[in-house]
Amino acid sequence: MPDGCGEPRTSLNIIWGLTPFRPGDIFEECKSVLVFARRLPAGILFASSCVPYTHANEILMGEIDLLGFNASLRLEEYGARTVIIPTDDPSEHWEADRQYARGILSLSHAGYLAGLGVLGRNTLLKNDKFGNLIQVGAVLPRWRPVGCL
Repeated sequence: MPDGCGEPRTSLNIIWGLTPFRPGDIFEECKSVLVFARRLPAGILFASSCVPYTHANEILMGEIDLLGFNASLRLEEYGARTVIIPTDDPSEHWEADRQYARGILSLSHAGYLAGLGVLGRNTLLKNDKFGNLIQVGAVLPRWRPVGCL
């Protein structure tokens, strides 16, 4: 099981496979990936309409992006250089025929490597406590946190 500190960038690049979806391709100086998640309220699954889920998910994605933004600002106060990874939009990879977008980094894989859950066959990240009702965000710093090898 991952130790919460992630893996060295070379291992991350091997796990994520194809470019341009690797941390080192996004930020050459990246030494680690800071990953965080928040859960959606479970009650939205009991609605007869998909509107409550969509609404809650959009709110949560904004909160995750704001969390990454604020973490980056705070880390800059200590002299760190960071790159924020958006939880959803914008994206550089769009397949119009499939109406499919892919983020610049696999947040599911990042969450797995950070110990936030396991990957299902469909590559959804499943947390032990909250299942797949989570949104994941990430920040790429050019340093490794203290205590990580």
